[in-house]
Amino acid sequence: MAKAYIVTDINREHQFTPDERRALRCLVAACDKLNRVYFAQRGGSILLDWEKRPHAAYPKGLKPADLARLVAGTSQEEDVLDPETMVFGSRRSRFRTVPYHVHFAEELGEVALEIRRARQAIKKRHPTFAAYLQQVEKSIQSGNWQRADDAALRAGGPLWFYLYPSSTADDHHGKQTFEAMLAVRRRPTEREQIVTDHFPEFAKGLMTRFFPDADMPIRRTKVQIMNTLALGGSSLYVGKFMASMIDYWRSDGETVHALCVSRNMIAANYDESSKKIIKAYMKKHRLRGSTFEGAVLGTLAHEFGHTIPMDFTLPQFGRHGAALEELKADVFGLLFLMQLVQDGRLSRKMGRDILTTFIAELLGYTYKPYPKWPYYRMAAVQLDRLFAAGVVQVSSKQVVLRLYPQKVAEVYEQLAGELATLWRQPSLRAARDTLTFDRRVMKQVQRLMRHEKEGGWHPVFVF
Repeated sequence: MAKAYIVTDINREHQFTPDERRALRCLVAACDKLNRVYFAQRGGSILLDWEKRPHAAYPKGLKPADLARLVAGTSQEEDVLDPETMVFGSRRSRFRTVPYHVHFAEELGEVALEIRRARQAIKKRHPTFAAYLQQVEKSIQSGNWQRADDAALRAGGPLWFYLYPSSTADDHHGKQTFEAMLAVRRRPTEREQIVTDHFPEFAKGLMTRFFPDADMPIRRTKVQIMNTLALGGSSLYVGKFMASMIDYWRSDGETVHALCVSRNMIAANYDESSKKIIKAYMKKHRLRGSTFEGAVLGTLAHEFGHTIPMDFTLPQFGRHGAALEELKADVFGLLFLMQLVQDGRLSRKMGRDILTTFIAELLGYTYKPYPKWPYYRMAAVQLDRLFAAGVVQVSSKQVVLRLYPQKVAEVYEQLAGELATLWRQPSLRAARDTLTFDRRVMKQVQRLMRHEKEGGWHPVFVF
C-alpha cells in the first residue's frame, strides 16, 4: 500500500519535544492505517473513476440512482441512503444496512489505538489537543462526531489532526469516505497575512454591490496556516494526484474557524519540503513561472471565498450545488486577489504567479473527463470562459496564457454576476445553464495533456 505521508526532516523546521515526536509517529501511523478503510470503501482502488466504479457501499450491480428509486417512500429509505452505511442485498430482496463504524470495526479499532497512544504521549503538554483526540477516538468507534466537532474548536498546541467521514458526498455517489490529515501550525507569511487581513473588507463591499437591499452579514474568520505532515483516506487521493490544498472549516455561530494547510504533492519516497514538492509538480507539467507562495495565496483566497454568504449547497440547487459552491469560491477568491494586486498590496509579479498556478490547477482538474465530479465541472466552466475570452489558447504542442489582469477580471466579474443572479432567483435549470461548457474545448485540453508522454508540451506566457 502506498505511504500516505511525506518523509521530511520536521525537527529542522519545528523544535518538537520527545513526547510530541512520539505523538507524531502515532498519528502518522493512524493516517496510514485509515487507508485500509478507504481502499475498502473505494472497492479496492484509490482511483476515483466516478463513471465506472461505484462506491463499494452499494450492492454490486446497482447504481446509486437505481437504489434510490427502489427504496423511495419505503421504511428503508432513510437507512439505505444514509451517507455512512454499507448496503447489502439485491433488487429481489430486502436491503440490509450496516453503519461504517460497525462494518469496519476491526480496521477503525487499529486507527483508534494509534490515536490513543498519541493522546497518552501528549496529554501533559497539550491537554486540550489530547481531549480532542479522545473525542476523535470515541467518534471513530461510535459514529457520533458531534463532540469531536465541539472539542476541535478548543484544541491548542502546535499539532493538528483531522479525521472525519468526508462530506464530499457528490464525489462518492452519495456515500461518504473517511479522510485524515496531520499538520503543524506555522506563522503566516507577510503576504498570507495581507490576504487574511483584507478579505472582510472585500467581502463587505462585494455583498453591498450585488445585494444592496439584503441583510447578509459576513462572519468573522479565524485563520491558521499549517504545513502538512501526513494524509490518509480520501485525503490521500487529493494529495497524491491533485497536489491540492486541504482545508478544514468549523463554525461556532459567529466565527468561521479555518485551518488552511500548505499544499503538498504526497507520494512515496519523497524527501522534500512542501515548497520543493509543489515546484516539482509545476516543473513536471512545464508550468514555468509558478511559485509555491502564489499557489498558497490562490487556495487561501479560494477558502475565504466559501465564506461569502451565498450557500449553493442548499436543496434548491440539487446535484449542481457542490460544483456551484466550488465555482463561487474560485470566482470570488480570484477577484479578491486581483483587487489586492490592483490596489498595490500585492505585486504585479505575485499577481502573475497567482494566475499561473490558478490556471494550472484548472488544467489539472480537467486532465480526465469526469463530468459528474464537482471540481471537474467548476474548472471546465472557468476554462471555457477563459478560452472564449482569449485568455487561454491551446494548440497541439503548447498552451498560451495571456495573463492580462483586466481581461481575466472581466471573465470573473461576469461569472460573479451570474452566480449572484442565480442566488437571487434559484432554479435547477439556471444552475445547469451556469455550469454549461463546451465539451470540445475540454477534449482539446485532454489531448494536449496526453502529449506529456509523447515528448511534452510547453506553455507560452504573455503578460
